Amino acid sequence: MKQIVGNVDVLGTATSGLCAVHCALMPFLLSAGIISNNSWFSRPEFELVVLILTSIFVYFSFVKPYRAGALMSSWSLYLALTGLLLVLAHHFVPFGHVIVVFGGVMIAIAHINQYLRNHKSQA
Repeated sequence: MKQIVGNVDVLGTATSGLCAVHCALMPFLLSAGIISNNSWFSRPEFELVVLILTSIFVYFSFVKPYRAGALMSSWSLYLALTGLLLVLAHHFVPFGHVIVVFGGVMIAIAHINQYLRNHKSQA
């Protein structure tokens, strides 16, 4: 089980990190004309896929182990859920592009913390 959770944390870290980079760079790339609104990178479908993957990874890495009593750190759970809330709510608040970057970074930090705790306990 720990091997599966470790892989979910690696995938979650990568997805959340890419989400944060994507959301941080997108306004600059669009305004500089480097990419256009027609690029697959700026499509709502791309964002939806990233949001779904992020939610799945948060669930399997934090929520499910918490419910089973196997989560190593409740701090990671709260950090991940707060980050996920920011990511999901970024369309509804002013300066959403800034909030989603913070959310993605928070989720990535939570995954890294969880991954390190799982591997530290195995050693």
